[in-house]
Parts: sequence; structure tokens; C-alpha cells
Amino acid sequence: MVTAQLMVLTWVAIKGQPLDFIARLVALTLIPGVNLTRFHGVFASNSRHRVLVPLTGTG
Repeated sequence: MVTAQLMVLTWVAIKGQPLDFIARLVALTLIPGVNLTRFHGVFASNSRHRVLVPLTGTG
């Protein structure tokens, strides 16, 4: 039996078998290669104004 307390927005207690607990944790992990950065506004890939953003920069 595994008991864990997680802080999400409030404390959440999870009780159950070890394999069930691991299955829940695995469901939360991201697959490798997923881009975690999301752009919006003029930096979004489908923005009409993206052509106005300069391509070169110092940093």
C-alpha cells in the first residue's frame, strides 16, 4: 500500500497499490521531444504579423 500527499492547488492524498501509483505518475510525465514553449501574439507560428518581427538579434 502506497500513501502519498501531493500539493496541486490543495493537498491531495492518494492511497492505493504501488503499481497504480506508478501508473498515475507515468501519466503525468511528458514524452521526450515535446516542445514545452508555447508562443502567442506576434511570435505564434501562424501570426499575420510574424513577418514584421526581425530575424536577427543580439541575445
